[in-house]
Amino acid sequence: MVPRGYGYVYVNGKEVVSRGQTSQCTKCNTVIISQYNPFFITTNKLGYYGNQGASEPVAQVTYMYTDRVYYNANIADMDSYMWAGRG
Repeated sequence: MVPRGYGYVYVNGKEVVSRGQTSQCTKCNTVIISQYNPFFITTNKLGYYGNQGASEPVAQVTYMYTDRVYYNANIADMDSYMWAGRG
């Protein structure tokens, strides 16, 4: 995962994540917009986040419209992703 800028997540038209961190997989283009910035080494969670697939790199400001958000309390639980700069 690499940083792409910031983003907003809307669930059924209601803003759930405001100016969160947008991350994108460099292999499959999956996009995650999270409440907390996983690229800060001191951050240990994503908080509320949305995820979706994409067909290409997303813009510096990304808007995600979905019907569901998730919560992550420990970034180590996201072991299927490597966050650039976290080692």
